[in-house]
Formats: sequence, structure tokens, C-alpha cells
Amino acid sequence: MKKGYAEPSSTMRSRMAGSRGPQRFMLLALVLALAVVGLNYWRLMTVNADLTERVRRLDELLVAANTKWTTLEGERQATSDELLKAKAQLQKLQVDLEEKVSKLQEQADKLADMEDDKSDPAEGSRGEQGEA
Repeated sequence: MKKGYAEPSSTMRSRMAGSRGPQRFMLLALVLALAVVGLNYWRLMTVNADLTERVRRLDELLVAANTKWTTLEGERQATSDELLKAKAQLQKLQVDLEEKVSKLQEQADKLADMEDDKSDPAEGSRGEQGEA
């Protein structure tokens, strides 16, 4: 026997032997808890990787959509500018057309007046001849 170290008594040995059952239970519970935590960690890492991939794809789609939107917005603006120019040209053409119609109407009126002037003296002389 070593100095300073006392041999455990029989009652102490029986207590230590009896305490190994709860120690084994705690160890088994700890191993099971560690296994559950490990499996949950692995499952969450897999889900995280899947979600990260989905977010990456969505980011790519967002960038593509923003690029497309910018392109379409530019095209819309160009089309709007062309429409404004076309409206201005149309208004100018309408004004020109109204002026030409007005001039043609004046010329038609003058021509009708000239024809009336030519036919009026002839009618007047005929009318005088018929009375005499």
C-alpha cells in the first residue's frame, strides 16, 4: 500500500460500483445528444447550401431582369421621342394641308367668279335681245 493513500472500504466500493450505471447512462445520453446535434448540423448545412444556391440563381435573374428593364426603358424613351417628333411633323403637315386647301378654295372661288363674270354679260345681252 502506498503512503498517504488509503484503501477504499467495502461500502465505498459498493457506492462507486453502483454509480457506474448512471455514468454510463449519462455517457450514452451525451453520445446520443451529440449524434442528434451532428445530424441536425449536417441537415442544416445541406439546407443552407441549397438556399445559398437558390439565392445565387435569384441574384443572377435579378441582374438579368434589371439589364432587360434598363434596355426596355431606353427603347421606350427612344420610341416616345420618335412619337413626339412624328406628332410635330403631323401637326406641321396638317397646317400645310389646311393652307393648301385654303389656297385651292380661294382659287376655286376666283375661278367660279370668273366663270360667273363671263356668263353674266352673255345672259344680259340675250335677255335684252329677247325683250326687244
